[in-house]
Amino acid sequence: MLYLGILVFFLSYVQNIIIDQELPSLLKSRGRLSTARITCQIQQKSSTYIHWYVQKQTKIERILYFNQGKITYEDKFNTNKYECTEALDKYTLLINGLTDEDSGIYYCANWAMETSVTQIQISFMCFCKVILHSVYYKVFGSGTKLIVTDEKAKEPDVTILASRKSYVKTKKSATLLCNLQNFFPDVIDVSWTVAESNTELESAQGEIITNPYSKKSSLHSWISIQENDIGNIYKCRYKHEGKAWVEVEYKTEYLKDHKWTDGNNCTYISDDVGEKPRILRTAQLIYALLLLKGFMYCPLLLFFNYKASE
Repeated sequence: MLYLGILVFFLSYVQNIIIDQELPSLLKSRGRLSTARITCQIQQKSSTYIHWYVQKQTKIERILYFNQGKITYEDKFNTNKYECTEALDKYTLLINGLTDEDSGIYYCANWAMETSVTQIQISFMCFCKVILHSVYYKVFGSGTKLIVTDEKAKEPDVTILASRKSYVKTKKSATLLCNLQNFFPDVIDVSWTVAESNTELESAQGEIITNPYSKKSSLHSWISIQENDIGNIYKCRYKHEGKAWVEVEYKTEYLKDHKWTDGNNCTYISDDVGEKPRILRTAQLIYALLLLKGFMYCPLLLFFNYKASE
């Protein structure tokens, strides 16, 4: 008598779709002849259907979907205002006759598929059954923020600061801080790499802070490096308003405890780079106090105007 056993095997496959929206933001002026072009590139797509969505505040709506040259619009969106084109795996959404109401975040999306395989074997000789389970879900790009305005873009002013040499000597590590100031609009991608390498390093960053009066924004991003890494050249990279990656270098050779003698045989130890984080913290405190003063001024002015009118 044959021994009957049940063996169950599980396999799964998840399709790795990559959607790259090249522009984090796009500034365009308003006008009947003004057109915004928002692009996305899709690698390893599982469906020929490409979807475009728009987010305004917390509401996300689909504008259209595109399949092999045919555009299908959602009912509320004007077919004369939106177009979609395809070139290889690159898709472009065109928004015509721009008005302030067109400002929003636009997303490109494509269907992805996750497949699970269950193989059931009853006895070792006679019967095998394979069951497939497929689940579809949408993958979204990072989004492009369209801002309809007559203002001009402003690139960030970038400074890289580092830990004090005394800290490095004691802790056997260092922190590099990339300080990006006075940029507009308030959308920016920041990353770190080592020179001669495109591998993105693990980093952290704070929140984007926008001055309500000047509309200029600031952001800090930082990485930690170990003593063995000191001597490498690191790059703080940012992508802002329609431009390719811009790189700013910092040579950590400066963090080493250099000593040299001048013509008078005097020994000099450079340690001034460690003062910059302290200056930065002081500047941030002053900036916060000025903002607080501005916020308090308006209610007081309204109060005195009210009293004067009684």
